[in-house]
Amino acid sequence: MLLNRLSQLLMPTILVWGSDDPVVPAHQAYVAAELIPDCELHIFQGAGHSVYRERVDEFTQLLSRFTS
Repeated sequence: MLLNRLSQLLMPTILVWGSDDPVVPAHQAYVAAELIPDCELHIFQGAGHSVYRERVDEFTQLLSRFTS
C-alpha cells in the first residue's frame, strides 16, 4: 500500500530481507528495490522475517558497511 511513495525516498536505502519470509514474501523486496532510487537490496538465503535475529553477525556487518 506504500509502493506509490517509495520513489519519493531521497536518501540511500538498504532493504534487508529473508528469502523465506512468511510475512512479507521476498518477491516484494525486488519490487520495492526497483522503485526506490539509490537502493541496495540484500536477501538472506534461508532466513525468515526477523533477519536481524536469525543472522546477527551477518546483519551487523552489512549494516555497518552500509552506514560507514
